[in-house]
Amino acid sequence: CCDYNGNGRACGDQLCVIPGFTELDASSPGFLGAGTSSKMPVITETTRQRFSTFDEVFTYLDLEGGTTAPEYQTRRGWKKMCPSRSSTLCTTPAASSTATDDLWRDFNVQNWITPRFGHSIEAASSTRILIYGGVGCMNYQAVTLEDGTSVSRCTQLTLLSDLWELDLLLLRAGRAGAFTQLDISPTLTPIIGMNVVTLPDSDHRILSFGGSGHSLFLDLMEKNLSPRIDTNFEYRDLEFRARTATSIQLAGVSGLSSVSAVANDTHVLLFGGFVGNTLTNAVYSYTLSASRPALGFNKLKILAEGPRSRAFPGVAKPTATLLLMYGGVESSSRDSVVHQGNSELWALDLTSQKWDLVHGSDGPDVPQPATFVGFTTMTFQGMVLLIRAGGLTDGFSSAVSFRETETEDDTFQVTNNMYVWFFDAFGTEGQGVWFKTWSKSSSSVLPPMAMHSFKDGTFNSGLSSVLVYGGVDRYGVALEELWYIDTEGVEDAYQFEMVVTGITAEAFEAEKAQFLSLMSGDESGTNGFGFEHLTFCLEDPTTFQCALMFGFGGLDPTLWTGCPSSTHFTDLKATQDGSLTRITFNARFEDYVWCINPVLGGEYPDLFKFGVISNTEAGSALSNATLVSPAVPVTDTDSLTGMIKSLGGYLLETYPMDQTEGCRDGCMRAFCQGTTFETFYEPLTNSRGEIDYCYGEDKSCATDYECSLPGPRHGHASTSFILGGASNVLLLFGGETTDLPVTGNADATLSREVFAGYFSLRGVVFTRFLTQDAWGELCEPGVASDTCPAERRDAAVSVLDNVGSNNGKLLVFGGMTSTGKSSPMWTYLNRFTSSELVSLDDLWYLDLNSLDEDCVKDAICWDTDILVWKKIDVPGQSPTTRWGAGMLLDSANNLYVTGGASYSTASSHLELGDLFVFQLRDAFYKFCSATGSGLTSAVAGVTARFFLQCLDGFGDPASGARFSVSITGPVGMQPSTFATGVGQYQCEYTPVRASPDYTISIKVGRGGASFQDQIGGVDSDPTDDVHVFIGYYADIGLPNPNPFDLTVVPGSTDPDVSVAEGGFLSLSTSGAIGGFTITAQDAFGNRRPGGDSISVLISEWRVPAAFNLQAGDPIPDNGAIGGDLWNEAAVPNTATVTDNSDGSYAAAYSITKSGWYQMLVTFSGVEAVGTPIYLEVKTGVAEPLNTYAYGDLGAVVAGVTSAIYVQTRDQYFNKIRVFKDDQPDGDQIIEFELCRTTLTIADAGFDLTKACKGGQLELNVGITIDYAIGPNSTIVDANDQPLFGLYRIQFFPFLAASYQTLVKHKLSADDSGTYIICYFEFPTDPGIEITSACLQDYLDNPPATPASARRSMGYRATDRRSADLRASDRRVTLQDIQRKPDFGDSLRVAESFTPYDTGEGLYWYMWAVVCCAGIGVFLDLVCELGCGLCRRRAHKNEQKDAAEFARAESTHADLAFEAPKAEPAKPPPDLRYLPTVAPTAQAARFLEDDPDDSGRAKYLKDLQRLGLLSAEELEESKRELANGNRQLAQQADAHDRGLARTANLAKKLLATTHRNGTHDDESEHAGARSGREEKEDKEILVAI
Repeated sequence: CCDYNGNGRACGDQLCVIPGFTELDASSPGFLGAGTSSKMPVITETTRQRFSTFDEVFTYLDLEGGTTAPEYQTRRGWKKMCPSRSSTLCTTPAASSTATDDLWRDFNVQNWITPRFGHSIEAASSTRILIYGGVGCMNYQAVTLEDGTSVSRCTQLTLLSDLWELDLLLLRAGRAGAFTQLDISPTLTPIIGMNVVTLPDSDHRILSFGGSGHSLFLDLMEKNLSPRIDTNFEYRDLEFRARTATSIQLAGVSGLSSVSAVANDTHVLLFGGFVGNTLTNAVYSYTLSASRPALGFNKLKILAEGPRSRAFPGVAKPTATLLLMYGGVESSSRDSVVHQGNSELWALDLTSQKWDLVHGSDGPDVPQPATFVGFTTMTFQGMVLLIRAGGLTDGFSSAVSFRETETEDDTFQVTNNMYVWFFDAFGTEGQGVWFKTWSKSSSSVLPPMAMHSFKDGTFNSGLSSVLVYGGVDRYGVALEELWYIDTEGVEDAYQFEMVVTGITAEAFEAEKAQFLSLMSGDESGTNGFGFEHLTFCLEDPTTFQCALMFGFGGLDPTLWTGCPSSTHFTDLKATQDGSLTRITFNARFEDYVWCINPVLGGEYPDLFKFGVISNTEAGSALSNATLVSPAVPVTDTDSLTGMIKSLGGYLLETYPMDQTEGCRDGCMRAFCQGTTFETFYEPLTNSRGEIDYCYGEDKSCATDYECSLPGPRHGHASTSFILGGASNVLLLFGGETTDLPVTGNADATLSREVFAGYFSLRGVVFTRFLTQDAWGELCEPGVASDTCPAERRDAAVSVLDNVGSNNGKLLVFGGMTSTGKSSPMWTYLNRFTSSELVSLDDLWYLDLNSLDEDCVKDAICWDTDILVWKKIDVPGQSPTTRWGAGMLLDSANNLYVTGGASYSTASSHLELGDLFVFQLRDAFYKFCSATGSGLTSAVAGVTARFFLQCLDGFGDPASGARFSVSITGPVGMQPSTFATGVGQYQCEYTPVRASPDYTISIKVGRGGASFQDQIGGVDSDPTDDVHVFIGYYADIGLPNPNPFDLTVVPGSTDPDVSVAEGGFLSLSTSGAIGGFTITAQDAFGNRRPGGDSISVLISEWRVPAAFNLQAGDPIPDNGAIGGDLWNEAAVPNTATVTDNSDGSYAAAYSITKSGWYQMLVTFSGVEAVGTPIYLEVKTGVAEPLNTYAYGDLGAVVAGVTSAIYVQTRDQYFNKIRVFKDDQPDGDQIIEFELCRTTLTIADAGFDLTKACKGGQLELNVGITIDYAIGPNSTIVDANDQPLFGLYRIQFFPFLAASYQTLVKHKLSADDSGTYIICYFEFPTDPGIEITSACLQDYLDNPPATPASARRSMGYRATDRRSADLRASDRRVTLQDIQRKPDFGDSLRVAESFTPYDTGEGLYWYMWAVVCCAGIGVFLDLVCELGCGLCRRRAHKNEQKDAAEFARAESTHADLAFEAPKAEPAKPPPDLRYLPTVAPTAQAARFLEDDPDDSGRAKYLKDLQRLGLLSAEELEESKRELANGNRQLAQQADAHDRGLARTANLAKKLLATTHRNGTHDDESEHAGARSGREEKEDKEILVAI
């Protein structure tokens, strides 16, 4: 429930009870019910009814118990959805003859998925579910149940491969079409048990893993094991939106089905299910990003339950996927029992990695547990046999084992029991049944032994056999016999037991020897067959004479003709069981069937008596023996009276090899071989030149020679190899050559010698190999050496690559040795603590390929026959130190190491239970080298490669190497490798990010990075593409460069990816030095080092005014805006490009002509960095000196609007580039003055700061100024360009008179302004040639300027010049300009009324007209008289007001002039650069520093006073002005100019109003105006 002491969280419908509170009431802390607040922050009380018990809650929620649903319901997780909200198709169909047809028809009509199970389901999105495959029903049949109910049941199943999509939204809405079947092509084979997952961020694709065509789980439930299925793992990729599918079989990966799967964004994990037809708990992973499925599929190593830790286990691998482990030695906690044996048989499925216990140690018919047994596996008549022989029964007891202690049984004693187990019984009723074996001959019975070697093979004439060598007997004495067990002559047999009284076992054994000697007989058969035997006599009840006599060796045919002549018995022995003596012997199955059973169980069932033949000595103990019947009936006693037949077994022919000098058959001998380099090559010969053999009874040889017999030894290891593809040779390695120190601490001797036993028809001859280390030093006995294997015992051995004529290599792993003289085995047996005991984990090999038959058979050897020991450095995680390990090498060169015992002073003695697999032919990291330029350098975007070569641990080319190549750096890469030859590989990668900080790490090995090693081989030249392997870095004293330092340089320059940055890339100002940076990059954005050929071309581009263009836009095709936009007459501009040698380039340009340009950057002639783009060159600060006016001023009429046009330009004669949309009134201040009189420089009162230069200003005129409007109200010029910088002045003179016109150009409201120089009486723009000529004329002949006339902007106050130029004279020179006197001609304003023409047709109306004219003249005279008086009075006031106005204007606009300082005058512009390029100079700042009390600051303060700005906003606005906010500055300036004009006009109007009111009403309104009226006037002025 809710955590009361933790953070509050919503509990939903749950009830919370704190332990210890029995009552559920409001006082119970944590209880959420009626009247109790929750722990959530908002405290509210629930309205749910109060419950005091849980039963009340359940009753309340019981929907079936009431007629109405409760107000509060718990959430219900599942809802049953059926076709069309009907449950008909959600249940089993009703029984009928057409049930199947009806069912399918219903489903088809509803388009509903058919019933199925075993299908895969996966969510493709939050609203859609995919259902794939499964098992459906092919046929339904009516079935009658026990209660008589008839129902339909499925009688035939079918596998499905259809794919359905379920729309949850349609399903919940109850609409049709919720299910949609998706047709996939091609149609895949139906399977069951697959698992489907969706890919991350993909709603169109699913992956299917595994599956089988067999319903294995149904077979499992029915306990009907399917036959083994050897199929490969199937991977399916279904792109269901595209309706396509792909199926891939992964070679080498066993088929999986019915697995469980879970996926994340990177991997799919598969668990359990079936491998083939076997259940598994294996875990597999699949990497979704794998380039192909085979690379993405891996099996994870999972620890699982298995055998207990043990040493000396027997291992076998009967099939490619099955590993068997038998027995072993375990530690024991029983008193005096140090080690205990077991008889467990375990099976490991290598595919599923699952251990199964075949049988335990205490199962029925399981051999008695034993330790240090001989174990081998062999193939016999197509079956795999496990054979176990000898060992210490039950285990090792320090008080009993190897001691002369009498025991009633063989417990803790060395035994000769031998058992065989057939692999073909595995999985059947006979599983776990071992069969005991006996020797056919009692005189040749395998003796008790332990710690012996046990090796199967075909050593003699191709016959299967087992060789047993050495070991220790029951007293710990080392043995040197070689026993031969012939497995070809195996026969079925039974063991029989008779229980007798009257004779002890000891007496029987003594008498048995007597009768064995008597029964030698002869070949005639009269007295037997000459074999050792015991005679039994069956008496005739009437004559009491022997009617039947049989025994070991045969049956007298004259006495009983029913028994075969070859009948024989073996292994006779007696054991004492209290007062009873148990006599056992073995007989063949054939003898039992044809002789023993009929005779003893048939004719004479009650007359069996133990007796002797007539020539037995009188008084023999045998004559007193009496047969005792079994007290307890035994099932398999058949009809035998008094005799028990035990479980069947097998008889084998066993015999020791004869080591006597005079033997003629089955001999074992050896050579007197040299022990030095000088004496090794030939054995000793006798005086006749014949080879002088040595034998077990005489091993003496001359000096520097030793008998090559292995001699006594135990703890050695044996194996075999086929010499030259012809003869099977026995190999013996190492061991302890002294007896176990049972009675004391006798010195022990260990060995690392290698002996070979060569078999022929006569027997076996042993040869001792002379071995040396890799440096040519002999590995001498008793001499310690780090370059030779340590002398050891209980090592594990095997032979590798013994195929065809290849002799292969002897492998030796682990074992134990001693640094002193103590016996390591005796230390282990008693688990003594010893500083001398050393556990080994090294792996060595001895190459046998140089051996030939002469050396092995006759000891005639050559230099090449001196074998070399080499140590194998095991890569990855190697097994820990151990001895007595079970080791097995399969046909795929997989070396399995399991179990064993280990010792360290820290952990003392320890048995192990791990299992290691070592692929001997895997690539060895020390012998793997890399070469190729791709190891250290690469080019971005270019596939780089390097090459790998690998040898295995034996120096042979290694195929199938598993590499892990990792490239780390700014961008990580995981390239894959592929084989290009035997032991040769290639790796490719394509980097994309340039950097010198990459590293390439190359590992090789199996099992993931933690089990892999960095390759460390040396290539003579790792920069080329040729393999020249010269060794291991550490061995030759060089540092390993792996991981390799990799530098990835940029690829070739990609013009499209390269970039250009900088504000001047798309926007500049005329005359300014514009700069931007070009960064050359390759296709992946890596900066190039420099050296590119870059050019920048800037071409004028005429863009129509109607085309909405922004700076930096890409250049469209001409067709996009119509017409040819190039200004071909203009010379293109170029930029200076400076290479910074780091991939960046500084580009600088300066253009004096404003307008639109195409900016084109090219790399070696290829367009680059997203160009061409538009470049807008804006005009600089306006230069009033270059401003001119034009217009048709020859037809100005009073009362009619006339216009002149003022063109503003910058210092480079560019029209001021201001768009009307941005600033409707333009950004310049243009003032127009219509003057009645003006003053010249020479006149008194000349003042440029006053209107009309101190002259009289005409006020009776209306003036309006518009921006960007040309003659005839045009808004574009002849080139379809906006009328930049053009101001139209429209004036409306009221009075006809002679005037002078002046136009003043002011840069700001604070500027006193400059009168323009050139006026042109042109109806259209005169053009740059004429305007430039006028300006040049003025510059060449400037007027004298008084010292007081100086503009505050630093320009010289100028006079007015005009040129009487006509439009027809367009080509004009400087001489054509007629200079006029100062201020030029006056403007003549004509009368607005012209008398009508008096033609002849108007004669009769003349008098009427005259009258009208007379009246008009009269009225005009009256008006003129009155107006004259007014004008006279107004003229005086105007002069007075003009002076006041000038002073007010000067005060308001801060236009006071100062005397010019002694500084050089600003040089005039050089007209030689017109009209295109002017000298490159930095333009003046657009905005100048504005003092705090300037017009801009006043503007802001006025806004604050009016309440439109707060104090904080005022300060922020000031900061914006200080930071050069152009828009705010222009707004303030425009407001200032408008305010000045309005104020001036208002002053004049108010002044005129005051004067008129004073003079006209002087008599009525005498005196000053009231204070109220003055206040109103001021308010009006402020408002204006």
